[in-house]
Amino acid sequence: MEHPFAKQEPVDDPNEMATIPESPTSKIKQEDGNENSTPKKRIRENTQTTMDENESPTKKSKAKAPGKKAGLGPIPTSYDEASEEDKLIIKMREKDGQGWSDIRKVIEEITGVKFGGSSLPSRYGRMKANFTVFEKEDADYLLQAKKGIEEKMEHEKWQRIADAIEAKSGNKYPTSAVQKKFKELTKKVNGNGVVAAAVEEE
Repeated sequence: MEHPFAKQEPVDDPNEMATIPESPTSKIKQEDGNENSTPKKRIRENTQTTMDENESPTKKSKAKAPGKKAGLGPIPTSYDEASEEDKLIIKMREKDGQGWSDIRKVIEEITGVKFGGSSLPSRYGRMKANFTVFEKEDADYLLQAKKGIEEKMEHEKWQRIADAIEAKSGNKYPTSAVQKKFKELTKKVNGNGVVAAAVEEE
């Protein structure tokens, strides 16, 4: 009777082969080795799936939720780009003539954001500056007017300074002399400066 795990081995007679039983333990080890690789891979896959499924809804929502900017966002550059809240601010201020406290209350109720006392007035002023279109000839007039007013203010400033000196000491000086003396004093800087020291003594 042949052994089920027998294998042939050469004997003295070259035409005959002897059978030697093959060890059952060897075959079992080979089968075990082939089976061990698959379960490990499955365990890793199952663990990863479990971790993904166990992730909290809060974590998932945080990862997917888009960021929301607090407040009214950047200042629009044109009326068409303005948000509904910005357009409402302009309407309530210009058409309805409402005060800033009333406007702030309405905007805070809509946005759920608290604004400082000067936030909305400042935003309104910057929006109006962005929305205003300046004509070319008016831009030229602006430069001319600024130059003329500054020259006038400069002269008036030194005249008022000369008048203040006369009121203090009784000495009357022309504005040109007052300007010259001021330049001399500002050049003689010692420590905090001569001018600063003179003001502190008063």
